[in-house]
Amino acid sequence: MSIATENEHTLPRHPQVLTDLVYLQTSPQRYLVKDTKTGRYFRLSAAVVCIMQHLDGTRAPEVISAELGLNVTSILYIVNQLEQLLLLETGTDEPEQRKKKLKRQRHWLMRISLQRKDLITTDLWMDRVYQALRLKYVFSPWFGVALLVLYTGALLMYLHYQEPIQKTLETITQWNGNLPAYVAISLALDFVICLFHELAHGFACKHFGGKVQALGVGLYFFRPVSYCDVTDAWTFSKRSQRLVTHGAGMAMNFFLTSLALLLLPLGARIHWLWIGIVLILLIACIRAIINFNPLIRLDGYYLLADLLNIENLRQKAFNFLFSTVRQGLYKLRLTQIPPAQQMFRGSFQEKLIFLLYGIFSLSYIMIWCTTLAISYMHLLVRYLGPWSSYLIFLGIAVVIIYPLWMRWEMNSQKHRAFHKYQLEHDRK
Repeated sequence: MSIATENEHTLPRHPQVLTDLVYLQTSPQRYLVKDTKTGRYFRLSAAVVCIMQHLDGTRAPEVISAELGLNVTSILYIVNQLEQLLLLETGTDEPEQRKKKLKRQRHWLMRISLQRKDLITTDLWMDRVYQALRLKYVFSPWFGVALLVLYTGALLMYLHYQEPIQKTLETITQWNGNLPAYVAISLALDFVICLFHELAHGFACKHFGGKVQALGVGLYFFRPVSYCDVTDAWTFSKRSQRLVTHGAGMAMNFFLTSLALLLLPLGARIHWLWIGIVLILLIACIRAIINFNPLIRLDGYYLLADLLNIENLRQKAFNFLFSTVRQGLYKLRLTQIPPAQQMFRGSFQEKLIFLLYGIFSLSYIMIWCTTLAISYMHLLVRYLGPWSSYLIFLGIAVVIIYPLWMRWEMNSQKHRAFHKYQLEHDRK
């Protein structure tokens, strides 16, 4: 039997998963699967891994279905998803070719908005720095107590100098000749803080036995950023270790801000130092608001995913939300393709989390982008007149509507693929 997708692409007759995959069981029902050649990680159920281990290139899906006692439709659907994830052998793909395919699969908007360059691609330097600075003591209980003392002293210092700090903030945020210089200094300080932030993630990952695959710099929406690859944190068996790794960056931000606040008495006599401290406070506040936000994929999101013990929370939430909408459309006879029941698996608690997170995340994106668009429209209308409205609507279409439509289409492809396999199976 040969099954074709909606794009007339035929699945392999005897599919075989990649031979360089590593399987790590993290719980009785969960596995962590690593593609050692590309560095990708996947959290999969034990049932899916069982099917993958039967895909050895010698057995057809019908044979595997009979051996495992599963519906052949489910086997074919999983094979299709594995192929889309580039986890099947093709006979021609080398690791570098797989990496190029992965880059091409990234959304064009993401490729434009995020440009990055690895500066360090080996883990040896982290070992040397970790050992030289004896950073293992940073993760001891007494250091946590010392941090609490430091944060308390910094808070008291801020309360003492609160009034002059607020006056300085009002001065540096006003539109005047010094504003461009303040913006340039803020960007430089933000980049340095971001670098220490990422290093904190890296050393925390190293402390718990993980490897740091890369450290580099890049441009995110034309803003300089740094990044640290700590995907090995997903291999940690203890949730607390993942929480510490993903929360280390924000702890570093608080540490640097506290050190700056303790310099306030000296900054009161040195003008440029005072301005620098106030700018660090401003950057720290903005970064804290952004990083703690669980509705965007930054530290707050990963901390929430770790607390709930749900990997790929955002993707699963959007898939569940779109599938729920599709189910409603099917009941109203507005679509002929029934929703795949695979999209509704999970406990009642997980489904509730997916639904709430999907609604809140989607609402946040819409409200934030609408507010930003209105603000820019008021700013640009004096220069572009009515053309500012067209420009803003074009931006909304490109940045919001088009990506959401692509997510909906990806969700639709999964439902159509499962429906097609079901029809082929029913004809047998």
